[in-house]
Amino acid sequence: AFCKTSISFRYPAVEILSGIFACFFFSQFGLSVVFFKLTYLALLMLVLSFIDFQKHLIPNRIVFFSFPFAILFSVLEGKPSIIDSILGFLIGGLGLWAVWYIGHLIYKRDGIGGGDIKLAALLGVFIGWKLLLLTVFTSFILISAIGWFGIITRRLSRNSEIPLAPFLTVAIWINVFYGLDIIRWYIAFIT
Repeated sequence: AFCKTSISFRYPAVEILSGIFACFFFSQFGLSVVFFKLTYLALLMLVLSFIDFQKHLIPNRIVFFSFPFAILFSVLEGKPSIIDSILGFLIGGLGLWAVWYIGHLIYKRDGIGGGDIKLAALLGVFIGWKLLLLTVFTSFILISAIGWFGIITRRLSRNSEIPLAPFLTVAIWINVFYGLDIIRWYIAFIT
């Protein structure tokens, strides 16, 4: 009150959204491991999304600090299984590293940031490899749509950097709640 500096929009936005997520998860899952896991994941992704949006950076210390929690939640809940979490870690980390490497070879610049690679590995531990693949795919669709819209409206250029964490955040919630339905629909569609 006495520092005479304005408060960033980010702080009340994170606090309000965190409260909404926590209330929603509590109404759905009660005071359970799932509640704590999803609330932690929501808070993590909100914070990282705002930081990535403003600074184009995903801080290592936040991601690394969250790995033990991701492992603990997977062990306590049993979902995903330890094997699925390990595969999620490997697919998330190596898969996005491959995107970075290919972008670097073809375009001579980073196609994706190092923080995004580590975040994908972390999300793989939280949600397992199947939902991770769907989440990354969904986020790439969303980011492509926004990118093309930005190019068409001349608000972005082909070289504009778009932060990935906000799109991963939207995609993760679509897929945590509807991912299995999307997978079933897709399998039925192609068979």
